[in-house]
Amino acid sequence: MKIHFTLFMFLVCSLTHLNDANARIIKAASCAQQDVQQAIDAARDGDVVEVPAGTATWVAEDENHPAVLISGKVVTLRGAGIDQTVITDGNRLAWKDLLIWIVGEKPARVTGFTFKGFIDKNRGAAADRAGRRRRAAE
Repeated sequence: MKIHFTLFMFLVCSLTHLNDANARIIKAASCAQQDVQQAIDAARDGDVVEVPAGTATWVAEDENHPAVLISGKVVTLRGAGIDQTVITDGNRLAWKDLLIWIVGEKPARVTGFTFKGFIDKNRGAAADRAGRRRRAAE
């Protein structure tokens, strides 16, 4: 019985990480808004977009365009770490307080960033297009 359980757990763990084997790491050239968006655009489901350490200011074009958009793909947007990848919100209007929009039914993860500026600490720096706020993971 112990052998069957061990074999079962091995298979479960192997299948769980099957998608990880296909995941690519897409490196943004810098933490500048345009470089991060280019890396996200190049990513596909399961990929990790790595953003290097540094400081940048992101600004939304208008109320219909966030600073950075993750649309229809399961990706992880990963900074170099808290207080290492620092993004300042350059927006000065309340409706522009979301730097990252996550659009579509697929989940995305944002981690390893420090966000500064106008961002409401209780609502976070990201939201899906329906307006549901998503906190940036630490």
